[in-house]
Amino acid sequence: MLGKPVGSGAFLLARWSPFLVATAAHLLSLAAVLLIRKPFQDEQARPAERRRIGPEIAEGLRWLWRRRFLRRITLLVSGSNVIFQALALLPAFVLYEDGFSPAAVGVIAAIGGAGGACGALAGGWSTRRFGLPVLVCAALVAWAVMVPTLALTRSPWALGALSAAMSLVGGALNVAGGVYQVRITPDALQGRVNSVLQLAGSGANAVGALAGGLLLDALGASGSAGLLGAAMGVLALTALASNLPRQYRLAHPPDEAAEGRTNDRAMRSGPVTRPTTTTAPEGDKE
Repeated sequence: MLGKPVGSGAFLLARWSPFLVATAAHLLSLAAVLLIRKPFQDEQARPAERRRIGPEIAEGLRWLWRRRFLRRITLLVSGSNVIFQALALLPAFVLYEDGFSPAAVGVIAAIGGAGGACGALAGGWSTRRFGLPVLVCAALVAWAVMVPTLALTRSPWALGALSAAMSLVGGALNVAGGVYQVRITPDALQGRVNSVLQLAGSGANAVGALAGGLLLDALGASGSAGLLGAAMGVLALTALASNLPRQYRLAHPPDEAAEGRTNDRAMRSGPVTRPTTTTAPEGDKE
């Protein structure tokens, strides 16, 4: 939540300082992990034999692919990641064209990071108030409106406000999606399923960064924003046509949703023991 605003603020002080901050943060994380003495899993619950990594990765992929609702939102969010990574250079490109200083780029990034932090803090409330299917659709529609707006302004403050608004929505959606994935994934598959999702997101980021540079070089800021806004609109229409709320209800019948709310209350009141295996509802399998 704090990485982008802290990094951008450090950049304003000295261009090399974000790298120093990142190095210190990684060293602190490493020290914290090394100081953990309690095992992360029950040794008796682990399988006695060692399994090959290939079949284990395939098992995580199969489990994710068979969950229709989770698969669809993963594809939609990965598509939005491509667009956002392509947009990452656009504010800097606009400010460079208009002759603004590099510090203005850092300020815009800090404003956007602050918006993302606020969105992440509101993620739990947003999930309880609207639910994940509505959040996914609303986020894509909101982005489809805001992304083309980037082509209509050259003001650093307007660019910062748009960046903050888009990051606000993204922060809330990231929290909602992450919590949902952890809740429905069996303990034995948490690492594999999370790795598949991270790979999908990271792959999308790499493709988006490459596409963004090529688009800016070929079309300029306005043309790139317009084209990427149209792509986001296609994603929003796809989400609306997919009827995500209905897919969610098929995946989680009312009795299961009630059980999930009971587990949530139990988690807030004290530790609970999660099941080591789970079976997806029939409506969520293909």
